[in-house]
Amino acid sequence: MRTGTAPGPNSSHITSNHITLFVTGLHTTPVTSGVLARLVARADVCPLDGDGAMLRRLNLFDIRPDINRDLPIAAITRLADMGEADAAWWIRADPVHLEPSRDGLIMRHPVELTGEESTQLVTELNDSLAPEGWRLHAPDPQRWYLKPDTEPNITTTPLEQTIGRDVHALLPQGADRRLWHTRLNEIQILLHGSPVNATREAHGLPPVNSVWFWGGGQLPRPGTTSWTAVWANDPLTVGLARLSNIPVQPISARAEGGQELIVLDSSVDPGATEKLISTIAQALHAGRCRSLTITTDTG
Repeated sequence: MRTGTAPGPNSSHITSNHITLFVTGLHTTPVTSGVLARLVARADVCPLDGDGAMLRRLNLFDIRPDINRDLPIAAITRLADMGEADAAWWIRADPVHLEPSRDGLIMRHPVELTGEESTQLVTELNDSLAPEGWRLHAPDPQRWYLKPDTEPNITTTPLEQTIGRDVHALLPQGADRRLWHTRLNEIQILLHGSPVNATREAHGLPPVNSVWFWGGGQLPRPGTTSWTAVWANDPLTVGLARLSNIPVQPISARAEGGQELIVLDSSVDPGATEKLISTIAQALHAGRCRSLTITTDTG
């Protein structure tokens, strides 16, 4: 959706030829009842390829991955978390809590860990994984990265698509699936005996009783984009900007001149989201922003 207006009274905070605003959950977020709803009502609808928040982000940076393989989320977010770019194959192995049920194991939620808990758990797991040539890294307590000894032939299910579901049918698929199922069972056994989980359960906190493998792949080649700056908080967008050698900064109510990309999702405080959208609307009205494209994970 694209909207614009003729120059009007002077407005501060934003100066840009064009802004692209990517908003996840556009039709469910509360701001659609206010300024954003008015902007959408004024916009022309444009066709857009790709569906889903992660694929749409890659498309924004002109990256068109193989749809028959995992989106290489791990390698990209690792670039954001660790600042390291290499040609290795990486996969996310995020700490999670699975709840037994009559029908199987239900994915309840990722587990929020402290940095100390994350470090201790990863150290314990690496003691077992290292002899196999596998290595686990945890630059963020909620985002763990696994580098196996060789690139596997598997496909996985993104973590966000597993919440509330039985995970049995969602485990890695492909020619190497048996090895990865076995390795997952070994990790679950190790986690069951971890002192970290014993302490968490004693304090009424859910234990980390599994990891979730997803988003495997290598860093893609950078695409061709016109962004002069990117504003985002989420590690996927930050990683894509760094991959594309585009300056990236945390969300704020200010942008500079040029072609801007601003990504608003659950990682951004709702109050900051409303403030930024209001600022963009004022800049449009004042002519300090010539045009605005609003896109979302659903259309």
